[in-house]
Amino acid sequence: MDQEVARAPEDMDVRAWRAAHSGLSGRLTEAETEYLAILKASRNDPDNWMGLANVYLRDGKQRRRAVLETAVELDPTRADLHAARARALRAAGTNRIAIGISESAESGP
Repeated sequence: MDQEVARAPEDMDVRAWRAAHSGLSGRLTEAETEYLAILKASRNDPDNWMGLANVYLRDGKQRRRAVLETAVELDPTRADLHAARARALRAAGTNRIAIGISESAESGP
């Protein structure tokens, strides 16, 4: 995997794959660093924002909600992003808002 990134360091898909793998392997600091580097180069892919949010979820970082807000802003038609944002709000104790968001995600655009 590192060889692929070394061959094409500008390939954000390969780097995102490495970041996701790092996160799933429990190397959360490495995953966070990689996602932040990817987002510095290209901020318009909601999947990368979702990947960073998943790292923050596993690491217990509160920044998860803001990251998910950005993902939803980039692609407001994706139900998975709305659902993740609703779960983050619910976990933070803002159930009333989360229920409304969840209901709007289920009903579609």
